[in-house]
Amino acid sequence: DPFGNPWVVYFDQAFFIKVARYHGGSSGTGCTGGSTAWTCSTPSSGIGGQTSIAFDNSGKPHITFHTAFGVYIVGYCTLDISWSCINLDYVGTAGFGDKASIAIAPDGIPWVTYREPSNGVRYAKYVGGGAGTGCAVTTDWTCALAANPGATTANTALGFDPSGAAQFAYYNGADLYLARYVGSGGSGCAGTTDNKFTCIAVNTAGSVGVGNSLAYDTAGRLWISSIDDTSGDIVVANLKRAGEISIS
Repeated sequence: DPFGNPWVVYFDQAFFIKVARYHGGSSGTGCTGGSTAWTCSTPSSGIGGQTSIAFDNSGKPHITFHTAFGVYIVGYCTLDISWSCINLDYVGTAGFGDKASIAIAPDGIPWVTYREPSNGVRYAKYVGGGAGTGCAVTTDWTCALAANPGATTANTALGFDPSGAAQFAYYNGADLYLARYVGSGGSGCAGTTDNKFTCIAVNTAGSVGVGNSLAYDTAGRLWISSIDDTSGDIVVANLKRAGEISIS
Protein backbone atom coordinates (compact mmCIF):
# COMPACT_ATOMS: atom_id res chain seq x y z
CA ASP A 1 0.00 0.00 0.00
CA PRO A 2 1.14 3.67 -0.12
CA PHE A 3 2.48 3.26 3.43
CA GLY A 4 4.82 0.39 2.54
CA ASN A 5 2.75 -2.45 3.99
CA PRO A 6 2.23 -5.61 1.92
CA TRP A 7 -1.27 -7.00 1.23
CA VAL A 8 -2.13 -10.37 -0.32
CA VAL A 9 -5.43 -11.38 -1.94
CA TYR A 10 -6.09 -15.09 -2.43
CA PHE A 11 -8.62 -17.95 -2.39
CA ASP A 12 -8.55 -20.39 0.52
CA GLN A 13 -9.36 -24.11 0.27
CA ALA A 14 -13.06 -23.41 0.76
CA PHE A 15 -12.88 -20.95 -2.17
CA PHE A 16 -13.50 -17.92 0.03
CA ILE A 17 -11.69 -14.76 -1.01
CA LYS A 18 -9.22 -13.74 1.67
CA VAL A 19 -7.26 -10.53 2.14
CA ALA A 20 -4.16 -10.58 4.34
CA ARG A 21 -2.71 -7.26 5.53
CA TYR A 22 0.67 -6.91 7.23
CA HIS A 23 0.89 -4.43 10.12
CA GLY A 24 3.62 -5.90 12.31
CA GLY A 25 3.44 -6.57 16.03
CA SER A 26 1.23 -9.33 17.42
CA SER A 27 -2.30 -7.88 17.30
CA GLY A 28 -3.31 -9.56 14.05
CA THR A 29 -6.49 -11.63 13.80
CA GLY A 30 -8.23 -13.92 11.33
CA CYS A 31 -5.17 -15.67 9.89
CA THR A 32 -5.76 -19.26 11.06
CA GLY A 33 -2.49 -20.90 11.99
CA GLY A 34 -0.57 -17.94 10.61
CA SER A 35 1.39 -14.99 11.88
CA THR A 36 -0.15 -12.48 14.29
CA ALA A 37 1.76 -9.76 12.43
CA TRP A 38 -0.95 -10.06 9.75
CA THR A 39 -4.71 -9.57 9.83
CA CYS A 40 -6.88 -11.67 7.49
CA SER A 41 -10.43 -10.85 6.41
CA THR A 42 -13.01 -12.42 4.09
CA PRO A 43 -14.63 -9.89 1.74
CA SER A 44 -16.58 -12.42 -0.34
CA SER A 45 -16.67 -16.00 -1.60
CA GLY A 46 -16.29 -17.50 -5.04
CA ILE A 47 -14.68 -20.09 -7.21
CA GLY A 48 -12.28 -19.55 -10.06
CA GLY A 49 -9.88 -17.12 -11.57
CA GLN A 50 -7.25 -14.83 -10.25
CA THR A 51 -7.66 -11.95 -7.84
CA SER A 52 -6.14 -8.51 -8.23
CA ILE A 53 -5.59 -5.59 -5.84
CA ALA A 54 -4.81 -1.88 -6.23
CA PHE A 55 -4.71 1.13 -3.91
CA ASP A 56 -6.03 4.62 -4.49
CA ASN A 57 -4.20 7.76 -3.41
CA SER A 58 -5.78 7.67 0.04
CA GLY A 59 -4.49 4.15 0.63
CA LYS A 60 -7.89 2.45 0.27
CA PRO A 61 -7.67 -1.03 -1.29
CA HIS A 62 -9.77 -2.12 -4.26
CA ILE A 63 -9.92 -5.77 -5.35
CA THR A 64 -11.43 -7.81 -8.15
CA PHE A 65 -12.25 -11.49 -8.24
CA HIS A 66 -13.99 -14.10 -10.34
CA THR A 67 -16.72 -16.40 -9.11
CA ALA A 68 -18.53 -19.26 -10.82
CA PHE A 69 -21.64 -20.32 -8.92
CA GLY A 70 -23.93 -21.01 -11.88
CA VAL A 71 -23.32 -17.55 -13.36
CA TYR A 72 -19.84 -16.34 -14.15
CA ILE A 73 -19.20 -13.03 -12.48
CA VAL A 74 -16.43 -10.48 -12.18
CA GLY A 75 -16.75 -8.91 -8.74
CA TYR A 76 -15.34 -5.78 -7.13
CA CYS A 77 -14.77 -4.91 -3.46
CA THR A 78 -13.44 -1.90 -1.64
CA LEU A 79 -12.68 -1.32 2.03
CA ASP A 80 -13.96 1.63 4.04
CA ILE A 81 -14.92 0.72 7.59
CA SER A 82 -15.81 -2.76 6.32
CA TRP A 83 -15.61 -4.51 2.96
CA SER A 84 -18.28 -3.59 0.40
CA CYS A 85 -18.64 -5.85 -2.65
CA ILE A 86 -20.70 -5.73 -5.84
CA ASN A 87 -21.01 -7.78 -9.00
CA LEU A 88 -19.82 -5.85 -12.03
CA ASP A 89 -20.64 -8.00 -15.01
CA TYR A 90 -21.59 -11.56 -15.86
CA VAL A 91 -22.68 -13.91 -18.60
CA GLY A 92 -23.48 -17.62 -18.47
CA THR A 93 -20.23 -18.71 -20.09
CA ALA A 94 -17.52 -20.64 -18.25
CA GLY A 95 -14.49 -18.46 -17.62
CA PHE A 96 -16.25 -15.12 -18.01
CA GLY A 97 -14.73 -12.55 -15.69
CA ASP A 98 -11.54 -14.38 -14.87
CA LYS A 99 -8.01 -13.21 -15.71
CA ALA A 100 -9.01 -9.85 -14.18
CA SER A 101 -6.72 -6.94 -13.41
CA ILE A 102 -7.54 -3.75 -11.51
CA ALA A 103 -5.77 -0.39 -11.50
CA ILE A 104 -6.62 3.07 -10.18
CA ALA A 105 -6.42 6.01 -12.56
CA PRO A 106 -4.59 9.18 -11.48
CA ASP A 107 -8.01 10.77 -10.86
CA GLY A 108 -8.86 7.99 -8.38
CA ILE A 109 -11.27 6.10 -10.66
CA PRO A 110 -10.97 2.28 -10.60
CA TRP A 111 -10.75 0.39 -13.91
CA VAL A 112 -10.87 -3.38 -14.44
CA THR A 113 -9.97 -5.56 -17.42
CA TYR A 114 -11.16 -9.15 -17.64
CA ARG A 115 -11.78 -12.05 -19.97
CA GLU A 116 -14.84 -12.75 -22.10
CA PRO A 117 -14.25 -16.25 -23.53
CA SER A 118 -14.32 -16.49 -27.34
CA ASN A 119 -14.84 -12.72 -27.64
CA GLY A 120 -11.79 -11.15 -26.03
CA VAL A 121 -11.00 -8.66 -23.28
CA ARG A 122 -13.61 -6.43 -21.66
CA TYR A 123 -13.03 -3.38 -19.50
CA ALA A 124 -15.09 -1.80 -16.74
CA LYS A 125 -14.73 1.79 -15.56
CA TYR A 126 -16.47 3.37 -12.58
CA VAL A 127 -18.65 6.34 -13.58
CA GLY A 128 -21.13 6.58 -10.67
CA GLY A 129 -24.60 8.08 -10.47
CA GLY A 130 -26.26 5.29 -12.43
CA ALA A 131 -24.78 6.68 -15.65
CA GLY A 132 -22.97 3.52 -16.70
CA THR A 133 -23.79 1.30 -19.66
CA GLY A 134 -22.95 -2.20 -20.86
CA CYS A 135 -22.55 -3.97 -17.49
CA ALA A 136 -24.97 -6.83 -16.88
CA VAL A 137 -25.35 -6.05 -13.18
CA THR A 138 -24.49 -2.47 -12.15
CA THR A 139 -25.26 0.91 -13.71
CA ASP A 140 -22.53 2.69 -11.73
CA TRP A 141 -19.89 1.25 -14.07
CA THR A 142 -19.49 1.21 -17.85
CA CYS A 143 -18.48 -2.12 -19.40
CA ALA A 144 -17.50 -2.78 -23.01
CA LEU A 145 -15.38 -5.01 -25.22
CA ALA A 146 -11.91 -3.45 -25.47
CA ALA A 147 -10.10 -5.95 -27.70
CA ASN A 148 -11.19 -9.07 -29.53
CA PRO A 149 -8.34 -11.57 -29.73
CA GLY A 150 -10.78 -14.48 -29.88
CA ALA A 151 -10.41 -17.34 -27.45
CA THR A 152 -7.82 -15.62 -25.26
CA THR A 153 -6.63 -17.82 -22.43
CA ALA A 154 -4.08 -15.62 -20.67
CA ASN A 155 -4.44 -12.95 -18.04
CA THR A 156 -4.68 -9.23 -18.65
CA ALA A 157 -2.42 -6.70 -16.95
CA LEU A 158 -3.76 -3.16 -16.52
CA GLY A 159 -2.00 0.10 -15.68
CA PHE A 160 -1.87 3.83 -16.45
CA ASP A 161 0.87 5.58 -18.36
CA PRO A 162 2.40 8.92 -17.23
CA SER A 163 -0.26 10.83 -19.20
CA GLY A 164 -3.03 9.02 -17.30
CA ALA A 165 -4.17 6.83 -20.19
CA ALA A 166 -5.20 3.26 -19.39
CA GLN A 167 -3.08 0.53 -20.98
CA PHE A 168 -3.35 -3.23 -20.70
CA ALA A 169 -1.31 -6.15 -21.97
CA TYR A 170 -3.05 -9.26 -23.26
CA TYR A 171 -2.41 -12.51 -25.09
CA ASN A 172 -4.35 -13.10 -28.29
CA GLY A 173 -3.76 -16.85 -28.36
CA ALA A 174 -0.42 -16.52 -30.13
CA ASP A 175 1.22 -13.13 -29.46
CA LEU A 176 1.64 -10.42 -26.83
CA TYR A 177 -0.40 -7.26 -27.48
CA LEU A 178 -0.80 -3.89 -25.80
CA ALA A 179 -4.02 -1.86 -25.81
CA ARG A 180 -4.04 1.87 -24.97
CA TYR A 181 -7.17 3.90 -24.19
CA VAL A 182 -7.55 6.80 -26.64
CA GLY A 183 -11.23 7.68 -26.05
CA SER A 184 -12.25 7.60 -29.72
CA GLY A 185 -10.79 6.75 -33.11
CA GLY A 186 -8.86 3.72 -31.88
CA SER A 187 -7.56 1.05 -34.23
CA GLY A 188 -6.10 -2.43 -34.29
CA CYS A 189 -8.52 -3.93 -31.74
CA ALA A 190 -10.44 -6.34 -33.97
CA GLY A 191 -14.12 -6.93 -33.25
CA THR A 192 -14.79 -3.90 -31.03
CA THR A 193 -17.55 -1.38 -31.72
CA ASP A 194 -16.68 1.74 -29.71
CA ASN A 195 -13.02 2.08 -30.89
CA LYS A 196 -11.88 3.52 -27.58
CA PHE A 197 -8.58 1.59 -27.59
CA THR A 198 -5.68 1.27 -29.99
CA CYS A 199 -4.04 -2.16 -30.01
CA ILE A 200 -0.52 -3.01 -31.20
CA ALA A 201 1.51 -6.21 -31.35
CA VAL A 202 4.39 -6.15 -28.87
CA ASN A 203 6.00 -9.55 -29.47
CA THR A 204 5.10 -12.07 -32.17
CA ALA A 205 8.14 -14.34 -31.82
CA GLY A 206 6.73 -17.74 -30.89
CA SER A 207 3.76 -18.13 -28.55
CA VAL A 208 4.57 -15.17 -26.29
CA GLY A 209 2.23 -13.34 -23.93
CA VAL A 210 1.00 -15.86 -21.37
CA GLY A 211 1.21 -14.74 -17.73
CA ASN A 212 1.82 -11.12 -18.67
CA SER A 213 2.47 -8.35 -16.16
CA LEU A 214 3.23 -4.67 -16.70
CA ALA A 215 4.75 -1.82 -14.71
CA TYR A 216 6.22 1.64 -15.26
CA ASP A 217 9.67 2.62 -14.06
CA THR A 218 10.56 5.94 -12.43
CA ALA A 219 11.17 7.48 -15.86
CA GLY A 220 7.65 6.52 -16.98
CA ARG A 221 8.80 3.78 -19.36
CA LEU A 222 6.55 0.76 -19.77
CA TRP A 223 7.88 -2.75 -19.09
CA ILE A 224 5.95 -5.96 -19.83
CA SER A 225 6.99 -9.44 -18.79
CA SER A 226 5.40 -12.63 -20.12
CA ILE A 227 6.11 -16.27 -20.82
CA ASP A 228 7.04 -17.84 -24.13
CA ASP A 229 4.63 -20.78 -24.07
CA THR A 230 6.83 -22.70 -26.54
CA SER A 231 10.22 -22.42 -24.84
CA GLY A 232 9.08 -21.68 -21.29
CA ASP A 233 11.35 -18.61 -21.19
CA ILE A 234 10.42 -15.39 -19.43
CA VAL A 235 10.47 -12.55 -21.95
CA VAL A 236 10.65 -8.84 -21.10
CA ALA A 237 9.56 -6.02 -23.42
CA ASN A 238 10.44 -2.37 -22.82
CA LEU A 239 8.62 0.48 -24.57
CA LYS A 240 11.12 3.31 -24.94
CA ARG A 241 10.24 6.98 -25.04
CA ALA A 242 10.64 7.17 -28.80
CA GLY A 243 8.00 4.44 -29.12
CA GLU A 244 10.19 1.56 -30.20
CA ILE A 245 9.87 -1.79 -28.43
CA SER A 246 12.93 -3.59 -27.06
CA ILE A 247 12.66 -7.34 -26.37
CA SER A 248 14.96 -9.31 -24.06
